[in-house]
Amino acid sequence: MSSLAAVGLALAIRLDAAKYFADGSRAAKAWDWAERASWFAGIASLLIATVAARSATRSMAAPASGKPGARATALPLVRDVTARQALGIHPAIPLEAVAEDRLSAELPLYVPRDLDADVRTALTRMSASGGFLLLVGPPASGKTRCAAEAMQQLLGKWRLCLWSAGHDPNLLVDAGISLRRTVVWLDDLHELFEASAGTVITSDSGGLNPRHRRLTSELIRRLLLPENGPVIFIGTTWPEKRDRFTRPPDAVEADLFADARKVVGMAEQIDVMPVFSEVEWHRAVTLSDGDPRLAEAVQHGQERALPATLASARELIRRWRHGGNPYGQAVVSAGVDARRCGHPEPIPARLLETLAERYLTERQRAAATPEGWFGEALAWACQPVRGDATALSPSGPRIGVTYGYRISDILLDHASSNPHVGAVADGVRRHVAERADVTVCWNLLARAYAAGKLDIAELAGWRGAEAGEARSLFNLAVLLAEQGRAEEAEGLFRRAIDAGEADALNNLAVLLARQGRAEEAEALFRQAIDAGKVEVVFNLAILLARQGRAEEAEALYRQAIDAGEAKALNNLAVLLAKQDRAEEAEALFRQAIDAGKVEALNNLGNLLAKQDRAEEAEALFRQAIDAGESDALNNLAILLGEQDRAEEAEALFRQAIDAGEADALNGLTILLARQDRAEEAEALLRKAIDVGEVSALNGLAILLAEQDRAEEAERLFRQAIDAGKVEALLNLAILLATQNRTEEAEALYRQAIDSGEADALFNLAILLAEQDRAEVAETLYRQAIDAGKVEALLNLAILLATQNRTEEAEALYRQAIDSGEADALNNLAILLAEQDRTDEAEALFRQAIDVGEVKALNNLAVLLATQNRTEEAEALYRQAIDSGEVGALNNLAILLTEQNRAEEAEALLR
Repeated sequence: MSSLAAVGLALAIRLDAAKYFADGSRAAKAWDWAERASWFAGIASLLIATVAARSATRSMAAPASGKPGARATALPLVRDVTARQALGIHPAIPLEAVAEDRLSAELPLYVPRDLDADVRTALTRMSASGGFLLLVGPPASGKTRCAAEAMQQLLGKWRLCLWSAGHDPNLLVDAGISLRRTVVWLDDLHELFEASAGTVITSDSGGLNPRHRRLTSELIRRLLLPENGPVIFIGTTWPEKRDRFTRPPDAVEADLFADARKVVGMAEQIDVMPVFSEVEWHRAVTLSDGDPRLAEAVQHGQERALPATLASARELIRRWRHGGNPYGQAVVSAGVDARRCGHPEPIPARLLETLAERYLTERQRAAATPEGWFGEALAWACQPVRGDATALSPSGPRIGVTYGYRISDILLDHASSNPHVGAVADGVRRHVAERADVTVCWNLLARAYAAGKLDIAELAGWRGAEAGEARSLFNLAVLLAEQGRAEEAEGLFRRAIDAGEADALNNLAVLLARQGRAEEAEALFRQAIDAGKVEVVFNLAILLARQGRAEEAEALYRQAIDAGEAKALNNLAVLLAKQDRAEEAEALFRQAIDAGKVEALNNLGNLLAKQDRAEEAEALFRQAIDAGESDALNNLAILLGEQDRAEEAEALFRQAIDAGEADALNGLTILLARQDRAEEAEALLRKAIDVGEVSALNGLAILLAEQDRAEEAERLFRQAIDAGKVEALLNLAILLATQNRTEEAEALYRQAIDSGEADALFNLAILLAEQDRAEVAETLYRQAIDAGKVEALLNLAILLATQNRTEEAEALYRQAIDSGEADALNNLAILLAEQDRTDEAEALFRQAIDVGEVKALNNLAVLLATQNRTEEAEALYRQAIDSGEVGALNNLAILLTEQNRAEEAEALLR
C-alpha cells in the first residue's frame, strides 16, 4: 500500500474533536480548527493526539548488604498503605464525582462482618507471638477487605511486606534485615503456590536462587521463631484452592503442592461466607444512607451477596461490553434490551435466541453452529464473574424447570444510565413487540410510547388488544386518543371497561369532555368515583367549573383536597380568584406552594401583580422560574416592562421565546443572537454584562474570538475567570493555543482540569501530542475517555497508530465506532488498508460514505485506483470533488495522466 502516498492520498484525521469553546453547561459554536490543522499526505505523517502513560509500579529492592538485626526500614508502615490495588481488594462500584468528600473514592464504607471479632482476636494474640492467619472464602466474598480493616486497626504501626509489590521476605532475611513486627501480606495465596508449581527457576540460568520468590514452609517456620518475631502472615484463598492444596495427589500425578500442604496446615483458618447474615445485611442497609455505592449494592444485591455485588459491577459490565465472546455478548445484549423495551422477567429463551441474532454481524451469523451456538452463548452469559454475580440467571418455578432468564440489574442500570450504550434500536423494539407474549404487550406499549416510538407502541398495543388483554386495551386507547383518533380510542376504552379496567372510566370521560359531550363525561366520572377512584373527583370538579357550576365545583375541589389531592388547592384558588375572593385564593395558593405545586408560584404572582404588590410578585415569579415554570418568564418580563426595566425585560422575553412561550413574542419579536446578527448580538451581550450577567462575559469573548478580535476576547475571558466562570479557563486556553502561546495554554488547561472540566483533559492531550509529548498525551486521553469523552477514543487510536501499535489502535477505532464516532470508520479503513486488508478497508470506507464522511470518497477512490479499478475510482474522485474535497482534484489528475488523458488532467488542475 506504499503507492497510496505516491498518488497524494489525503488521509484526513480529526485531531480537533473537542477544541471548542465551552459556554456553561453546553458547548458554544466550535472554532474551525480544520482550517489551521495540517492534513498530511500519507498515513505516516498523521498528527495525532493521545496516549495513556501507565504509571509504573515500584518494586522494593533489598539493600545490597545489611547487618543482622537491622530494621526493615525500606518497608512501609501498615497504616500508610491504604490503596485498594496494593492490598488486592477488588474495585467496587465507582463513586460519582459529586459525592461527599468524606467518602473514599476507592472503597465504600466498610460493613462490619460477624467474623470480625474472631479475626481481631486472632491478630491480637498473634501480635505478641507471631502467627499465620488465613481467610478462606469464594471470590468477591469480602475476605481481603475484612483482613485489611482488622490489620489497619490493630497493626497500624507494624511494617508491611507486600509480596505482590516485590517485597520478598527471602531476600530481606538473607540480607540480614529483621522483620520483627512485620505483617507479610499474602492476598490470593494460591497464586503463589501455582506460580511456583508451574515455573522452574535455577541459579544456572542467571535467575534467583530456587527458594527466592517462593513461599515455603521453611520460610514461615524461620520467621515465626521467637528470636525473629513477632511476624504475622495474613493470607486469603478460595475454598476450592485450599482443598486442592490440602488434598493428597493421585498416585499417577506429580506432588506439586507437597510444601503448599504444609503451609496451609500451619495457618489458623477462618471461613468467610459470600452471603451476608441477616444482622450483617441490616448493618449494610443502615450504612447505605451514607454511601451511594452501598445503596446501589443493597438495591441490587441478590440473596444478600453484597461483596460480590460491590465487586462485580465493573466486571459484569466489562464482560458484557468487551468479553470476547460475541455470541454470549449478543445474548446478554438481547436480555438487556428486552428489559429496556419493557419485557418483564423472566425473558423466554426463544425470545432471547431470535433477538440475539440481531447483535451479530453477517460473518458471525454465518460462522455459528445452527444447533449449538445459542446453548453455548447462554452458558457463557450465565457464568459468574465473581462469586455468584452473573449477567443472566435462569428462573423457574420448580427444580429442573426454566421458564426464562433474568438479567442483572447492574447491567440494566448501566444500559439505562450510560449514554455510550445508546438507545434501544427500533428494529429491536419491533422484534420484541412482534414476538413477546400478548400478556406483556401493555408494558411494551408503555415503554415504546415513553421513548417516542409510537408506531411500535401501537403494534404492541394491537397485539394485546386483539387478545382482549385489558391493560393493552387501555394503553392503546390512551395512545390513539393522543393521536386524535377519538373514535377508535372510545371503542377501546369501552372494551377495557368491559374487561374490568376501572381507570378507563376516567380516561373515556376526559375524552368525551374534550368533545363537548359533557353529560356523558359527567356520568362516567361519577361511575368511576363509585368504583373507588377517588382521584376522579378532581377531574369532575374541573368539568363542572368549566360549565360555570362554581358552587358544585368548589365542593368537589374541597372533597379532593380532603382526599390529599394537592393539585386541587391550586385549582380551587384559581376558581376563587375569578370570583374576586382574593384573600381566600392567596391562602390556598400558599398552601399549594407548601405542597410543592410550582404552578401556584406563577398564579400567586399574577394575583399579587394585579394588586400592585410588584415586589412580592417579582420574587414569586423568580422562584417559579427557578422551579422550571416557563410561563413565569413571560409574566416577569411583563412586570419588569411596566416598571421601565427594559433590558431585564428583553432578556426575559428572549428566554421565554427559547422556552416555547409564544406570548413572549409580543414583547420581543426577534432573537438577535439566533439570527447571527453579530453587531446587535454583541450589543445585547454587552447589555447583559452591564446588568451583571457574568455568563455573558464568556459569551461575548467567544463572539469576539470568532471575529479575530483576540485581544478583546482574551481580556473578557480573564474577567469571566475572575468572576468564577470555570468554562472560561478552557476557552482562554484554546485561544492562546491558536496563538502558539502553548506554555500559557497548558497552564490554563491544567487549571481547568483541576476545576473539573473534563473537556480540558482532551484539549490538553491534543496540545501535548502536537508537541510530541506522546506519553503524557496518552495518559490524558485515557483520563478523558474515563470521563466520558468518546471522541478521545479516536484521537488515542490515531496516536497509537503512528507508534505502530496497530492492534491497540484498531480496538480503539472499533470502540469509537460503537460509540457513534463516524470519523473512526474512515480512519480504521486507512489503518486496515495499510495492512493490505483491502476488503475490510473498502467496506469501512463505504460505511463512512453512507454516514456523510466525504473524505472517505477520496480515500476509497485511492484504494480502488491501486487495484486498477480505475472506472470506479474516477467516479468516486468526481463525487468527492463535487462534495468539496480539493485533494481529489490532484488525485484524479494523476489518474487521468496515467491513462494518457493529459488534456483532461490539465483542465482539472487549472
